[in-house]
Amino acid sequence: MYQEPSPENRSEILKRYNQTERMLRSCEVLDMLAVSRTSWWRYEQANLVPPARTLGGLKYWRLSSILYFIENMPASRSESCAA
Repeated sequence: MYQEPSPENRSEILKRYNQTERMLRSCEVLDMLAVSRTSWWRYEQANLVPPARTLGGLKYWRLSSILYFIENMPASRSESCAA
């Protein structure tokens, strides 16, 4: 199950990547993680990935949440699918 980063973790991770907080669209997230839309949907249903925020009827993810997820994701995809 995915755990949201603390505000301190968000700040630290954004500094490490020299980024500022912004919202990512689904196509950006899928490109960053190299996963299909179907796989991402399955991971969302299993609460294995950061939750989306809905703005104007569209789904967005915080950059810090995605970077935190990338740094802390399981070593293999089979580990995340087994949960």
